[in-house]
Amino acid sequence: YGGGNLFGGSDFLRQIPVLMDGLKFGARRRIFLQFLAALGAVVAGPAPGFLGGLAVPNPRGEGFRPMYHTRRRQQVVPTVSAQAASGAGGDVPPPAARSKFAGLMSGERVAAGAKTSRPWPSVPWEDGGVLTAGRHSFEALVCTLPDDEPSADIDGGGKVLMPPLHNRRKLHYLRSLLSKRQVSNILDCVESFREGQKDSGAECFVAIEDGAPVTGLAEVLRPAIDERILPAVRALHGAPDAVVADALVRWYDAGDGGEAAVQKALPPHYDVSAFATVILPLNPRDCEGGLYIQHGAGVSTRVRADAMAPGDAVLHAYDAMHGVRVTEGVRLSLVLWFTADRGSLREKTAPWVARAARKRRSVHAAFLHGMNCAYG
Repeated sequence: YGGGNLFGGSDFLRQIPVLMDGLKFGARRRIFLQFLAALGAVVAGPAPGFLGGLAVPNPRGEGFRPMYHTRRRQQVVPTVSAQAASGAGGDVPPPAARSKFAGLMSGERVAAGAKTSRPWPSVPWEDGGVLTAGRHSFEALVCTLPDDEPSADIDGGGKVLMPPLHNRRKLHYLRSLLSKRQVSNILDCVESFREGQKDSGAECFVAIEDGAPVTGLAEVLRPAIDERILPAVRALHGAPDAVVADALVRWYDAGDGGEAAVQKALPPHYDVSAFATVILPLNPRDCEGGLYIQHGAGVSTRVRADAMAPGDAVLHAYDAMHGVRVTEGVRLSLVLWFTADRGSLREKTAPWVARAARKRRSVHAAFLHGMNCAYG
């Protein structure tokens, strides 16, 4: 920032015509557009999103695009007490004036006729033993997600040009991660919020953002996080320094039937920069549909992965593509995203993705590392 301004002083600006003069028109045009994009990024700031946002399939068939949360609204929710806010730790950044989750992933509306299609199979869970986390123990189930394998004649000559993908992605299920009383307390708090937000179009209730509590829901969640959820994540992933980055309750309303009925859906996506994600459906028996995992490139690889009972949890890492499809009723779920340590939370980085791409040679991590590099 030489010269005291953004562009390094007037000398920099005077050199632009000289630098551009020797370039062809196409190169000049590309440089000019990149310059405008960089200037816009400086003026507008980084695109809001969870630690770099989510990656979703591009509807034009051009791979994936980042799913940032750009629509904003002013949250009208009770703030937490100063004592609760101070419990987040002194090195955690304060919450933004406007939530990055404002207008979060409002959900696709899918024609109700799709409900007649063949249902997806369930996740083939296997016994995962008992997970001991702090003072609590949880019955665990586990599933190793299969990968699409490259065709043997991908180059037409019988040679495999791609390395075999690694079947190392794990999906976990913990029974009764939340007690019945904790589920009831969360539902009471959320229903009270929804009643006061009927006309706002709100579809989520944010509790924790960037590591800091932002609403009264954080106070309700704090005992469950400290005593059960966070110890379980640390024990399951072998990450003693893992911390909560964001937490919210999300709902999907499939409508009331009839010709105009719709399904509410969240398209398949990766939690690009989350070290771990925990999903706790709060009312799985009051709705049809829910969470699914898409472990391959095609829709045919989707499997249903929703919880069997209130308080049960599905846990996955950044490399599991997942989405939501609700066909009947209203689905409420508590979602928490974790980072590996406070440093990555503070700096909004995801070193575990780059590390997995380099050391494990994970193709999923390599793809997501590229997304993080491309979009910040």
